[in-house]
Amino acid sequence: MTQPEPVVGRPRETALSVVVPEAEASTLDFRRRFLERTVARKIPPHVTILYPFVDADAVDAALLDELRRLYASAPQFAFELAHFGRFAAHLWLAPEPRERFVDLIELTCVRFPECPPYGGAFAESAPEPHLTIGEGLDVDALRTKADRIVAPALPVPCRAGSVTLLEEQTDGTWSERAAFPLGGR
Repeated sequence: MTQPEPVVGRPRETALSVVVPEAEASTLDFRRRFLERTVARKIPPHVTILYPFVDADAVDAALLDELRRLYASAPQFAFELAHFGRFAAHLWLAPEPRERFVDLIELTCVRFPECPPYGGAFAESAPEPHLTIGEGLDVDALRTKADRIVAPALPVPCRAGSVTLLEEQTDGTWSERAAFPLGGR
């Protein structure tokens, strides 16, 4: 398995994500084979809300309190991973209803406009919530394999109960820094 590269000469990154432990059992073998670097970095199955967020060293008690208040204003919700989607070099599972994730993304981006999603690379596109399960140049081949390995477990019922601040460590792995409960229904 690929080993993570230590962080040298740059700030450590953070991300805001909805971690989806319900997807672990149905996707882990596939992710180990086709998303090897991500698994080696200990990044759990997740739907990204905002990446990159702030440098890890900029996270302080005031920011953590602000995030706690922000996400307490958004409701918890049930969703499912029911079908595949694709980008040019990525295969992913689509969370449904997607609008609940779009709402979280927009809530976060309005509060933190200085942190454009994916560094602004997709500024002209609407958010596309997704849980990446594979990457490679031949997404059609990945999809064929996923139809055999992952599809029998779909749909995967899930619950978004919090937004997690994931933080890159100096050894190149990622871990949870804090989780911010979403508000009630």
